[in-house]
Amino acid sequence: MLAIMETYTNTLESLVDQRTTQLAEEKKKTEALLLRMLPRWAVTAVFDNIVEELQKLIYRVRQKNNPLRKLKFLENEAYFAVFFTS
Repeated sequence: MLAIMETYTNTLESLVDQRTTQLAEEKKKTEALLLRMLPRWAVTAVFDNIVEELQKLIYRVRQKNNPLRKLKFLENEAYFAVFFTS
């Protein structure tokens, strides 16, 4: 059972790494598009805030030591309510 949980944890961490890479690629594309429409200072301010919040989220997820705690953390409605409304 422990081996299954470790495999699942490793799979989740690998998935988080892949999604983080995809996020960085999409950020570059989105920033390039926004720079065509808005001044650089506006684009920079928006992306700095978004990136900072996502980094906080990723860090907090990685701090959970087992898959069930990671899922519980992500399911926490209060956190997402604060995260998405701020």
